[in-house]
Amino acid sequence: MLKYFFILALFFFTMGYLSETKTQESFDVTKFDLEEKIPSCKVTKALLESLEKYIFDRKEEITKQLGTTPSWDDFEITITDNLGKESIGSTQKLNERFFPSTKKVEISSSTKWNNENKLRLNISFSNESFSRSTITITSTSRSARELTVGMHDSLNKLIQTNKTSSWFFHPGRIDVFIFLVAFVIILAGFLAEFSFEMKYAFGRCLLFGIAIILYLWFGPKLHPYITFDSPSADNLRAVSNLFKVALLGFLLSAFIYPLLFKLIKLPFNINE
Repeated sequence: MLKYFFILALFFFTMGYLSETKTQESFDVTKFDLEEKIPSCKVTKALLESLEKYIFDRKEEITKQLGTTPSWDDFEITITDNLGKESIGSTQKLNERFFPSTKKVEISSSTKWNNENKLRLNISFSNESFSRSTITITSTSRSARELTVGMHDSLNKLIQTNKTSSWFFHPGRIDVFIFLVAFVIILAGFLAEFSFEMKYAFGRCLLFGIAIILYLWFGPKLHPYITFDSPSADNLRAVSNLFKVALLGFLLSAFIYPLLFKLIKLPFNINE
């Protein structure tokens, strides 16, 4: 009887120890979420291939560290255009260039090794709105923060290789307000300093308003925040170059040249 009692006590002690150890391990597991905006860039097949390679290589490293294979592993690329949505499982199935009406490309990856180690990732490229182009990573592990931040930095570096200057044509509301206020103050100072006549001041303010309208209205249309490698993107680039030259010429003729002439004539007026 005493023998059975000893075996039963040893059994409960062992179960309690294992339960306590498991509870302690669960306390060490954390979850970390990160979402950051993607810089303006040109999306090409080569860029998607580099992102796919990094994701698979990083998951393989985690698998080796844990010493266990994933119980769930999913990877998908979704391409959205005016006709619909297409989902593929690898960049190998991608065409060399996107269709002209492509407006969104999304990379999704979800991996689960066990209840304590999970990774979910989403990279969204959208030319409809710069706020919809984001990197979102959710990690559950003992070093969730380090894993998530490290993956974000590496993915962001890959995207930076295709970075464009289209961000300039997609200012936020605060940026536009600060820009307008600053320019009005500077313009008013020039007008007061060089004593332009009122009709010239009004004309230049009107021209400035037209330039702002061109910048805010046509700029984002000709310079999408995210550009997809396609024949339509080539045509849009040619038009946007003409737009830049026309806008620069407009600003030079309306503001810079008159100001330079005034500065050149000012010393002669003083001597007189």
